[in-house]
Amino acid sequence: MSAVPNDRLATSPDPLIPFERREHGWGIWETYRKAVTLERNELGDYSATTMTGVLTFTGLFAATVAAFLIESYKTLSPDSGAQSVALLSQLVTAANGNGTRIDSDPMPFEASDTSVMINILWFIALVVSLASALLATLVQEWTRDLIRAQARLADVQSEKKCVEHLGYYMGAEAYGLHRLPSLVVGLMHAAVILFLIGLDIFLFTIHRRLALVVSAVTGAIAFVYIVASSIPLFRVACPYRTPMTDFLFVFIGIPALGLSSLLLYVMYAIAVGIHRVTDGPLEPWTTWSLHPIHFFDVMTAPLTALRAWRGTKSYFTLRKTDKSIRLFTHVSNAIRSGNGNAEQHPLVSPEQMVFVWDRVWEYALAHAPALHYFGGVLAYAREPVIDSLFTGWRNDPEFVAKVAESLDYVNSPYSATAALRLLQLLFQAEAPEDRVMQQRSKGAHRWECTACIFKVFPQFAAKLELLMAQAKEDQDSSLPAALASFRLTLLRLLNTVPSYTEEAGLPDGRDSIRLVFRELQRYEHTKLLPLAVHDTDQVEDLFVRQDWHLLLELSSRNALTLIDAANKCHWHGSWSNPDGQFLPVNAAGVFDWRKMNAGTVERRQKPSASGPFRDLLAGVGLQGWLEPNSQFLDPESGDLDPSFGLAVRALRDLACAVEICPTSADAHAQPMCLEQGRLEHGPLEPAPDEQTPSPTPIQPSPRHRRQFPASHNAGMSRTYHTVATPLGNV
Repeated sequence: MSAVPNDRLATSPDPLIPFERREHGWGIWETYRKAVTLERNELGDYSATTMTGVLTFTGLFAATVAAFLIESYKTLSPDSGAQSVALLSQLVTAANGNGTRIDSDPMPFEASDTSVMINILWFIALVVSLASALLATLVQEWTRDLIRAQARLADVQSEKKCVEHLGYYMGAEAYGLHRLPSLVVGLMHAAVILFLIGLDIFLFTIHRRLALVVSAVTGAIAFVYIVASSIPLFRVACPYRTPMTDFLFVFIGIPALGLSSLLLYVMYAIAVGIHRVTDGPLEPWTTWSLHPIHFFDVMTAPLTALRAWRGTKSYFTLRKTDKSIRLFTHVSNAIRSGNGNAEQHPLVSPEQMVFVWDRVWEYALAHAPALHYFGGVLAYAREPVIDSLFTGWRNDPEFVAKVAESLDYVNSPYSATAALRLLQLLFQAEAPEDRVMQQRSKGAHRWECTACIFKVFPQFAAKLELLMAQAKEDQDSSLPAALASFRLTLLRLLNTVPSYTEEAGLPDGRDSIRLVFRELQRYEHTKLLPLAVHDTDQVEDLFVRQDWHLLLELSSRNALTLIDAANKCHWHGSWSNPDGQFLPVNAAGVFDWRKMNAGTVERRQKPSASGPFRDLLAGVGLQGWLEPNSQFLDPESGDLDPSFGLAVRALRDLACAVEICPTSADAHAQPMCLEQGRLEHGPLEPAPDEQTPSPTPIQPSPRHRRQFPASHNAGMSRTYHTVATPLGNV
């Protein structure tokens, strides 16, 4: 037990509280004190500025209203001057002797309805403004009491005092002290509205043209006020919130949301019912979501609501080409996996990312996870503002050095994925202000700026090997997808560097890209799989060959490697959209390698398929493709998982690039060195154009069909439909 503090004697009245607990809890209460001190300062500043402004405005407004009331209240009682004039007129008439009788009992006075209405509005406006001023002074006093209590708390290090303070602060929260300033402002707005309405009515009794002009100005102001108050109902980020915003939300927003939620729930229940009848038992998550409260919680969460909306839009897009797709299945998968659309959307807009970066860049440069988060999560490669941002980063030696240093802190598949995405965006960024320098240096400027990253890449590649194995064990293909997209970016950048020549040697950019591929090829889980029997593990030797050989072989093997990793991950994760937001618009993706090598595939003589590729085809249930003269027929979609069609199309593209039925010796040949491949199989000479066989649907084998279990595994909070082949486990 630690020593007894000086302010805590063993003979104190309550010695049963352990001293160790108090010492260990000081960190918690210190953090609590800092938090409430910050809130105290915010509340105090808001109270001082807002309430002081309200009091000043109330004084001016009350004086204005009082000046008008001095004149308007007279219309509620008889005018003694008018009565005197009427009596004098009667006396003059009687003196003329025309026989007119003076009425000794005049008509009783009655104020007009217009006068009554004007005075009601103005008197209420005056009372409301005075009430808001009174409430403003009370809010200042109540806030001052709370600030005093928190100020006393800042001077002590006592657990007991902190616990006592909880009562003050929780009471302020429970009774809505922080909401009272908004109420005060709302009362002042109401007083102004009442006064303006009364002013318009008052002017109509005096001069109609003047009243019309003032009414037009008042109406324009009211229109702008209402529009500004309504925008926050549709745009949460809009700062034009007024007291009327809450009023509109209660009386318009809530009923509209309730009606739309009811209609959405009815549609969801119908879709679930159809799914239950056609596809078998419901998953536990689906049953749970049928509860109205749970459904409302899911649909009101920003992330899941956005995924549901994007999944619904992508359903109607995919429905045009694939009639077998089901609305409920597609949207449910989109909500749970986040793949609601083929084109992923960033968490924040590019402008928002720049706004955040300008305020936290010092923190991000000092913390590697924050730096990776910016590149791997917030960035979006399809906007010019992001390209300009990353180009500026790449030209900043301090920033590039921080990126290189941050690679040493990668310790999880998630951080590795984010780091790869950051490097991908950093290397490929193009901006008008940088093109002149790139042209002058013949593309070398990009690689000179990022040289320090390539120096530490061997150590990063060793980490990727361990983390890739962990990702496959966790059945998450996000890291393999990021690595495949990163490789593709480097291959695309080969077009910006000069080709290899014996006289000039290997250019800097080409040598840097070769280093990356060489280091990744050293390890089992990061290397490229061979598509053809002559494909070599020594991929660095390919960089001295012609570009079309290099791009064709590496891009096709890159797609094959990702498909194999997705198979080992049971098709979970983002493998189906590896490029997402990290490639420029209209750029060829990982699975678009044939488009990237247009014309080259047809000109090349088909090599024999490798053993790993043939084993992959057999492992996913495509043994029919291994038969002689196979047309690589596409199983009819029907009741197959959606990802099966994407995988089949990608595998067919690969199968059409090789001779799928080689000799038995070639089928099991291991990858060899480049020179050995040239000696045994000869150079890759162009062959006559070959027509790729057009696939026609066939009846899928029973092992490709969905199998719905009668019950789900105990203890599983979320399960999936199982398919006999590994390709179906999505």
